[in-house]
Amino acid sequence: MRNILSLLFLTLSIANANAGNGLLSLEKIWYSREYSPKMVAGFKYLKDGKSYCKTEDLDGYKICKQFDVATGTEMAVLFSTQNILVDQKPIQFESFQFSADEQLVMFSNGFESVYRHSGKSNVWVYNLKSKVLQKISDRKIMYATLNSAGNKVAFVSDNNLFYYDMLKNKTVQVTKDGKKNSIINGAVDWVYEEEFTMSRGFEWSPDGNYLAYYRFDETEVPEFGMDLYGSLYPNREVWKYPKAGEPNSKVQVFIHALSKGKSMHCNTEDILPAVYGPIMPNKYDHY
Repeated sequence: MRNILSLLFLTLSIANANAGNGLLSLEKIWYSREYSPKMVAGFKYLKDGKSYCKTEDLDGYKICKQFDVATGTEMAVLFSTQNILVDQKPIQFESFQFSADEQLVMFSNGFESVYRHSGKSNVWVYNLKSKVLQKISDRKIMYATLNSAGNKVAFVSDNNLFYYDMLKNKTVQVTKDGKKNSIINGAVDWVYEEEFTMSRGFEWSPDGNYLAYYRFDETEVPEFGMDLYGSLYPNREVWKYPKAGEPNSKVQVFIHALSKGKSMHCNTEDILPAVYGPIMPNKYDHY
């Protein structure tokens, strides 16, 4: 019945598209984007569920205003980059996000794409109360994510997982064996990103005291090379790419206790899909 209704809906949609607009064509679908869905972008809902914020460009800086969802009435100015300075100039950002309590704002700019979904950026965190701006790293980083307490930022750099303690102004390296085309910590390999549309490979615990992360071992995965054009001489990029029948990455899950500075390996081999019966309890290695 569901398939019949889906077919009927598709038929009516095509008929409606053809009536008055000519025949449905590839040009209308992919070139003019005539049938693309309409979307509203450029705003973020706030935690009260009754308001949203939106940024506006002014003369060399941006302001972020809060609006009432029901009426559209402006409620407050949440921040202005006119007073958030980097090298004596208003900070420039491509994206931003609030902490869980909306007292911190994380800014990022200079985005460099890695694969389809992933990339690295410069990252800062600004405290709306103390007016203090902190740069999380001197280099571009991936997947910068605040913990629930708003005092630490986890991120990935050079295939290793780190976190920055904003209270101590200190960077802690969680993993040390990351290596290109070999070991990935806190992120995922090309296959997972491309086929499963996932990229970040770590999560904070609800209390912000633990980090769970993936470790991908892709040493046995065959390499694939490609020439990247755009300059006088093309650059050759090589990455691990398993074709049909070839080895995939070996994936492990670890949980890192920040207080102990140690990671615990999770034995996921005993976790069976529900279709095969009850899920077995986890077994953990000792710290």
